[in-house]
Amino acid sequence: MARKNPQRFKSPAFKAIHSSASALLKVGAISKATMREFDESCLATPPTPEFASMDDSTEKLTTAALRLPPADRAKIAEALLLSLEAEDITWEAAWLAEAARRGRAADGNPSRVRPASEMFAAVRERLPAEDDKTR
Repeated sequence: MARKNPQRFKSPAFKAIHSSASALLKVGAISKATMREFDESCLATPPTPEFASMDDSTEKLTTAALRLPPADRAKIAEALLLSLEAEDITWEAAWLAEAARRGRAADGNPSRVRPASEMFAAVRERLPAEDDKTR
């Protein structure tokens, strides 16, 4: 499927980082949620989620929620997850398995474990944004 709007990156370095993350997503090495973090960090204008399967009121609610500060979005996400827990707790087993897998990977090479926020902060310090006129 072709993109409606071409992607604009904050800098050539962010374009390269995003390209690598896209390849990792394609082979299943990172999740869609992690890819959205790369989108937010690398793209000049992060993509708006598609809401094709939502009714109008759900789409409006979701759009409004996505505009909230991260701490508020996290509270809402937690409340929604807890509401689903009573209906289906199979996700808990999946998360525990994923956490164990990640823990084993980190134990295997702890020097490679680095939060995405820390990595992006380091890149931002070194490289100006594309629209930075001070270069």
